[in-house]
Order: sequence, then structure tokens, then C-alpha cells
Amino acid sequence: MSQVNNLFQDEVIKESNLEEAIRQKNLNIELIKKIFASSLALFVAILVLYASAFGQPSYLFYRSLILSVILVLTFILYPMFKKNNSLVVKKITGIIDLFLILMVVIIQSYVILDFDQFALRQGSPTNLDVLFGSIYVLLLLEATRRTVGWMLVILATFFVGQLLISDKMPWIFFGPPMKLSAIVDFVWMRDEGIYSVPIMSVFTYVIPFLIFASFLIRSGAGKFFIELAVSFTGRLVGGPAKGAIVSSGFMGSISGSAVANVVGTGTFTIPMMQKVGYKKEFSGAVEAVASTGGQIMPPVMGAAAFILAQNLQIPYGELILYALIPAILYYVALYFSVHLEAKRLGLKSLPKEDIPKTIALLKDRGYLLIPLILILISLFMGFSAIRSAMLAIIAIVPLVMMRKSTRLSPVQFLSALEDSVRDLIPIAIACGAAGLIIAGVNISGVGLKFAYLITTISQGQLWLTLILVMIAAVILGFGLPTTAVYVTVAVVLAPALQELGLSALQAHMFAFFYGVVAAITPPIALASFAAASISKTDPMKTGYVAFRLGLAGFIIPFMFAYGPELLMQGEPLNIIIAFITATVGLYLLAAAIIGFYLNVKISLILRVTLFAGSLFMLYPGFITDLTGVIVACLVYLSARRNGRLVAITETSSQEL
Repeated sequence: MSQVNNLFQDEVIKESNLEEAIRQKNLNIELIKKIFASSLALFVAILVLYASAFGQPSYLFYRSLILSVILVLTFILYPMFKKNNSLVVKKITGIIDLFLILMVVIIQSYVILDFDQFALRQGSPTNLDVLFGSIYVLLLLEATRRTVGWMLVILATFFVGQLLISDKMPWIFFGPPMKLSAIVDFVWMRDEGIYSVPIMSVFTYVIPFLIFASFLIRSGAGKFFIELAVSFTGRLVGGPAKGAIVSSGFMGSISGSAVANVVGTGTFTIPMMQKVGYKKEFSGAVEAVASTGGQIMPPVMGAAAFILAQNLQIPYGELILYALIPAILYYVALYFSVHLEAKRLGLKSLPKEDIPKTIALLKDRGYLLIPLILILISLFMGFSAIRSAMLAIIAIVPLVMMRKSTRLSPVQFLSALEDSVRDLIPIAIACGAAGLIIAGVNISGVGLKFAYLITTISQGQLWLTLILVMIAAVILGFGLPTTAVYVTVAVVLAPALQELGLSALQAHMFAFFYGVVAAITPPIALASFAAASISKTDPMKTGYVAFRLGLAGFIIPFMFAYGPELLMQGEPLNIIIAFITATVGLYLLAAAIIGFYLNVKISLILRVTLFAGSLFMLYPGFITDLTGVIVACLVYLSARRNGRLVAITETSSQEL
């Protein structure tokens, strides 16, 4: 275990504002800001826990209060300009930030101090309502610029702004204009704009799971999960890469953030992969793809999954059942790729002394798995996501106190709460801005018009419509987080898919998947770039390799669009057959990508042929499956005749 222990000995959890504030001795402005930010974060965490346990107050009161606190935290923690370190500029922007914070406080005080009357004015806002509502939207857009970027600001501004001048807008955006007072009433004073489904889902479901994940990570569970994964896979050829798949998928399903997962697990898994012989770009790409898939892997998945469940109006436990097969297929495809690459390069497994003992790990820290098992059981028993998260939090707190190695001090306990809210900030801000897009689309009817336009362009051809939706989602993903991509595509484009016969589940899962894989899609592949910084290689090269390894993530949505059995829709036998043929097809796809097939190195022409054969297997139907099998056999016979069979160097019965 020496290698694994050496990799973990420098594990450090990023210092929170609270811990840093306590460590500093001089009481200065920066320290006051940190203490204030920590206090606000703790207030949000405690309020959410209280509301989860005893019920929420009025939706508008609750959501507006938390969002306003998040806005204040944004203006404290996220600088106006990231690259300018000039002292003069810092002082000026500090004054501006203080003014923005003051505006948030004034507006929120205006809402809650006379809340009953404010709520009664829905539909007939006063001039002061319109003024404060307009300023609040601008504050939200500025916070969006700081945390998410310009693309979401532009989209939100466009979809809301065009309502004012829709009579002068061209194309599908033409329509009767709206008054500013009506727009403010819709987007700020009701639950149909800023405070609509995205914000509701985040403040109701996501925060409790973030708190649970924060406690789990603070307890050192990340190290335990990686060691446990390596104990399962270390004896296999290319074991560290397979361990990265297992551990990153596991942690990613809890954290819900591809980039955070790359940083958290990649620090350990990428050096291990490089040590056994994987190239730097390949090692970083494996971690990026594995970490990205965590957002589609039950039980927790990412923030967008909770919004997806709300849009479909189904229990979250039911959703994770539907998402299970696509998630498994995603990781199976990645597993095939790293296995074939290891065989192609002739890599070995880890030395026996470097592989942790599974039984010893489970005896020492296996209790950290109990909260996750509790989440699964409670969800499948029909408990709500909120209750499941609360049960997990109630379980994790005493469990981490059992051993000295996982025990949290009072400061670490509070810092875990603070960390969860800090992780929430960009998600909440993005969801607030996405609410503006939803309002603009629903008021103007652009969604229905766009759906009609796409179906007209595609002339009713489902495959072409799917491609158009995929392209739009991937382009949006260049500058937006998963949640914002899913919400935008679901509102604007999913209706087009439903018009052509897809169920709501198929259409929304299609949009959801492409929101996820955007993290590994060049030219702006954030998860790949994060992995490249760890593997110390070129970000674009890592992004390109990650795109290749994650190609299954772009194909699987087409598979369940044509074969709903992969979403657990249909007879059990048909579901099993669909899963088996999809698995075989993904093996052929991985072999075509890597250039190594059944212990035979294959030429470029045969790789292209095998890729076509994999697509036949991935398309549901007996004839296409049979065609895929025939193509696969012909490719193997041709490669064996013209190439050379690579000797099998390992005898492990655990290998494929």
C-alpha cells in the first residue's frame, strides 16, 4: 500500500473562510469580510436544514431570502474583475460591491418586512415594486456574470429584454410587446420567473445533498473511496485507470460537479495512471470523462437531475431508476476503452504490495458507506429526496465521530456547512438566471414556435431533429453549466422532440445528457482543462482525447431516444436484451476508438468499419443487431489475417 499511501499523505481540504478567519490574528477588513461571509453561509445552511426538517415558509419569502443572501455572498467572494490586481481598482470595486450589497439588503427588506401586502400586489405592482424588481434582476445578472460567465447573462437578457420590443423583433420572436411592470411582476413577484422550478429544486433538494456531501468529503471519504476502488481494480491490467473510473463515478454522484470531482480525485488517480504507463493526455482524459459521468450516476447525480424530476413531475427515486442503465453504459464504455488501451500498450497491474486490502479497508472505514446505502434504501422505499438527504445527514454526523481519523472538530463541523453553501453559489445564481429564460420563453411562446420551426426544418425526421437539438445543447454547453444547459434546452427544444413522438422522459433525458457531456466537449471542456492542469499536459489535447473516450456519452441519448427500454420502459426481457446489445455495441465502439479489438491491432480502415458496425448494434432492432455482429466478425477475421495477434500477457480470470 506504500504507493497509495504516499499519494494520500498530502491530502488537504481547501481551507474555508471560517478556518482562515480563525487562523488570522489581525482584525482587518478582509478578515471582517470572511467572518461575515462565513456567518451568512452558516445562516443559509441552518435555515435550509430547519426548513427541510419542519417545512418551508411561503415559497416567495423562503426562496427570495436565500437567493438574496447568495447574492450578497457572490459580491463578497467573487471579485468584479478576476485579473486586475491594482490596489486602486480593488478599492473602487470594493466600494461598488458594498453598494451592490446594500441594494440587495434594501430590496429584500422591502419584500419581507411587509410581505403579506407584497404578495397581494401580484398582478398589480406599484412603481416602487417595478423599480426594485428591475434593480434586482440587474443584480442577479451581475452575479451571473461573476460566477457563470457572459453567455448566460446574454441569453437571460435577450429572452427577457425581447419582451419589451417584441413588436420590433424579427422571425419567431415577433409578437405583442409587454410593459416593464408586467415583466417585473412575472419574473420577480411570482414563482414563474426567478423563483420558478430551478431555484425551487436547488433550495429544496440540492442544498441538503450538498451538506451531506460536504460532511462526507470532510471526513476523508474521498480517500477511502479511491483506496476501495483501487483495492477492487488494482490487480487488473491498467488497474489505476479502472480505479479512477469507479472512484470518480462514485464521488461524482455525490458532489454533482465534474470540475470539483476532477480536482478532488484526479490529484490521486492521475499520477497512479501515469505510473503504470498510461500517457499523460490519456490519464487526464480518463479522469475528466469519469468525473463528468458522476452527474448522471445515481443515487445523488447532479443539481440538474432534481430539476429534471420536477419538470417530469415524478419522484426522484423513480428518476434514478430510469437513469441507471444509461449511467452504467456510460461507465462500461469508458471501462472498455481503458482496458483496451492497457492491452494495446501491454501495461501491467499494480504491484501486490501497492494494492490496499479490501477487507481491511471495510473494517476500518466501511461505516462511511452506511449513509449512501441509507439514501438508496429510503429513495426506493418511496421517501422524498428531502427526507432521504436528512436521514443521510443525521447518519453521517455521528458516524464520522466514531474514529479519530474521520472525527470533525467544532470548527471543521461548521466549515463543512459553510463549504456546502459556497459550492451552492454558482448553482443557485445559474438557476436564478435560468428562471429569467424560462419566463421569457413561456410569456412569448418562443418555445412552441421554436419547436414548430425545428420540426419544419427537419421535415418530421426524428434523427435530424435529434442532431439539431444535440448541436444546440453542445454549443450552449461551451459557456454554461449543466443546470443552465438542461433548463434552456428543456424549455426551448424538448417540446420539438415531444412533437415527434418522444415521451417527456426521453426528451428531457436527452437534453439532460448533453448538458452533462458539455464538460468534456472541446473547445471549452472545463473538466478536461482541470484534468490537464493535474496531468501537466496540453488542455486541448486532453480535451480531444476526453471527447474520444466520452463519445459514448454523445451516442447513448440517441440510443434511448430510439429504444426507450434503456430507460426501463418496456417488458423486462426487452430491457435485458437492449442492455446486452448496447453493451456489445459499446465494446465495438471502444475497440474502434482505441484501435485494438479482441487482442488484435486493427488498421484505420477496419476501425472505421468497426465503428459503423457498433452503430448498427447500438440502434435497436434484430436486423441491425445481426448486421453489427456480421460486421464485427468480418473485421476480426480480416484483422487476424492481415495483422498479428497480440499475446495475452496476463492470466487473471477477472479480466474481460
